[in-house]
Amino acid sequence: MHTALGYASRAYTPGLPCGDGFVQLQMGPIQRLMFTDGIGHGHHAFQIVESLNQQLIWLCQRSQAYRISLVDCLLNLHALLKERGHDHQAALALLDLDAEGRWLESLIIGNIDVHYHRPGQHLALPALPGMVGGRLPSHPRPTHHTLTGGSLLGLFSDGVDVRHTHHGLQVMVARGHLDRLDMQVEAETILGLLGRPTDDASCVLLRLVEEDEP
Repeated sequence: MHTALGYASRAYTPGLPCGDGFVQLQMGPIQRLMFTDGIGHGHHAFQIVESLNQQLIWLCQRSQAYRISLVDCLLNLHALLKERGHDHQAALALLDLDAEGRWLESLIIGNIDVHYHRPGQHLALPALPGMVGGRLPSHPRPTHHTLTGGSLLGLFSDGVDVRHTHHGLQVMVARGHLDRLDMQVEAETILGLLGRPTDDASCVLLRLVEEDEP
């Protein structure tokens, strides 16, 4: 399958950096995604997210000979924030996606919404309670999901009113021809329509289409 991705974010106050973040890494056939929402707003939240981004990149580059697991990444990132104090915490989603193998592995902590839409079905990927750098579940385990062509993956921080995104995304999937849509434009549109004015907001959209789709 082919994939295409769009990412949009905005700070709740113009002129301040956004406290949400996103990283996409290619590890052989695997796309590793990390979507984060730092506690608070402004420069403090931005610094939390940037430190997580840099640490993840370092971890994955260090482990070129093998693919470090999502759980090991999570525990390392948790320890990084934990040693900096209780005011360094974040909600976080880690995902490994294999478009050729048609599977997705997810590990989500805190109030990040991750949804998978395919024809006739909408899945809300499970999130564990807690915060990275704060209270973490004692035995976090990833969940596994099967991927199909003509489908759409959406990730949203709590600055997006996701109650109204599901119908629109499911309609996009039902109509088909996802490859004709610009995921960057669609992500920016969702943010403009459904981003809360009182919080940082960010959105990732990733489409999966069959190689022989027109």
